[in-house]
Amino acid sequence: MATTLVGNNKHVSQRLVDRITSGNFDDIDVRSLLFELREYSNDDSMFRELAHFIAHPDRNKGKFADYLISYSKKIKYFYEYNYNNKNIDLYKPFPYYIIECIINTIDHIDKTVLQKRFNSTSKILKKLIIKNTVVDKQDNTAYILSTAPIQIIFSIQYCFQQFFIQNEMLNQEIFIDNIIATLKKNNLTFNEIDIKNNSNKILLCILLLLHLRAFNIEDKNANKDLPYISILFDSSKYNIEQKYLGLYGIVNMPEFDNIKIAFPILTTNLLLTEYCDEKLLHDILTSNRNNEITRPLQFNNFKLEYSKINNQSSKSVIIFIFKKEDNTKHKMVIFSIIDGKRTDKNSNKT
Repeated sequence: MATTLVGNNKHVSQRLVDRITSGNFDDIDVRSLLFELREYSNDDSMFRELAHFIAHPDRNKGKFADYLISYSKKIKYFYEYNYNNKNIDLYKPFPYYIIECIINTIDHIDKTVLQKRFNSTSKILKKLIIKNTVVDKQDNTAYILSTAPIQIIFSIQYCFQQFFIQNEMLNQEIFIDNIIATLKKNNLTFNEIDIKNNSNKILLCILLLLHLRAFNIEDKNANKDLPYISILFDSSKYNIEQKYLGLYGIVNMPEFDNIKIAFPILTTNLLLTEYCDEKLLHDILTSNRNNEITRPLQFNNFKLEYSKINNQSSKSVIIFIFKKEDNTKHKMVIFSIIDGKRTDKNSNKT
């Protein structure tokens, strides 16, 4: 396969680019451009990852899938250990998914921190942890060898502290830069300023394309309706001018049907007041139950509104989200407003 667009594929992509830079486009145009260019983008780019995920939300490979699956498993760990005040003994068998969470967390720790704290790199540290781990594939458990170097134990304990101190996977600026880089790679004609001027509209299309899309975490015990991706806004910011739309992963709190946990996937510069129609905005601002937009949406002059095809809403639930505090500790706070009150639940144990 050619590494850059040629022939009719390039012609089609150029027409889509022209529509987007003119400002006269919709979510179907953005999806079509992602699909046309995904095989001609850089292998490790977020453009390719997002395009693949939109095309195949049930895939369990790639950066998006890894992020969603790992966070879901960390929430499972939180419930089984932190929430139930249960300590973990590294030298006795514990669920193997915890090792997977540790390995994933190492990949997200800044390399300078790894070098300073453990005099190591992520690649070496992961290899050492795996080398000093005994796995029982039949029981799906693992434990750390008693002879493991103290450096390994410290690194694992540090990973536990970092489980929920994780930023969003993607933000608006990074994704727009990825689009521009992909267009340049394929020698498509466009004005970079036009892409940036339409960046809010492009991100609104991405939100709409992924809203209420389920994803696969290979968990046989998972609720068939969960987990999924949804548009939310951060209700902890009381000033309406600071409320921005974003995409969050939503997973069920184990054993609690009316409680979900949200974690950030994509942050945007889309102000709630500017990109929701009057009815949707009114419902969001007057609701004291749930700040998740649980109904299918559509566009109306680049404002989100309720879909006229499907107006069925999801069950009202309490949503929590993990927040990082200045002292590097983390806590789980209610992400939805219940009767006008907010409640914080500390989660400082490892």
